Amino acid sequence: AVAGIKELASSLDHTVGGELDQVEKRLKTLDERGGADPAAREGMSKRVQVLQKEQKILKEVASRSDLAKTLPAIVHVLQGVVTRAAKRVTAKDKMKEKTLAAKEAQVQ
Repeated sequence: AVAGIKELASSLDHTVGGELDQVEKRLKTLDERGGADPAAREGMSKRVQVLQKEQKILKEVASRSDLAKTLPAIVHVLQGVVTRAAKRVTAKDKMKEKTLAAKEAQVQ
């Protein structure tokens, strides 16, 4: 059971790491341009902190063999990953709906 959790932790670490890189690049771009919305910048900074914490948790999971401690940690990280993915899917669906509505409006 612990081996499977460690494999999952490794996979999640790759996912979280990619997301962290992407957010850090966007944050850097906003800083270079200046004029960034303070609320958006603060939100991205908090997201970077959360992702860094998740990576730290995943590294701890990879080094432990105690199921009682690794399982709750991996569940916590997995919940965060799934929640963010669901938000992205919802945002994409809303954009598709807006695009379709705009195309329908042009046709009429």
